[in-house]
Amino acid sequence: MGNVKQIVAKLATDRQKQWRTYLPMAMWCLREAVNETTGVPPWTLVMGFLPRGPLTILRESRCEEREFPVNLGKNATEYLPELHDRLEIAQTYATSHTEREQNRYLTL
Repeated sequence: MGNVKQIVAKLATDRQKQWRTYLPMAMWCLREAVNETTGVPPWTLVMGFLPRGPLTILRESRCEEREFPVNLGKNATEYLPELHDRLEIAQTYATSHTEREQNRYLTL
């Protein structure tokens, strides 16, 4: 739970008025990131299969393999740049936190 608290605190500090909008992507990155100790993402440990993330869903809808599952108030081409920006921010937070925690673990 420490990881989540630190990432939420960082989001709240950096994005004071919008941190809630970035939280789902930050959580997704934490769940999908490969764990250094186990070698697999937490999602896979719990669910037993690889997740279908936002980019997979968009690809499937663009290739007409599946219908776009939700109405986001905009089409996929409008949503994609916003999603990309949010994923980059979430990745930055998750990577920073992971490196810090791994260094802390090594010094124990």
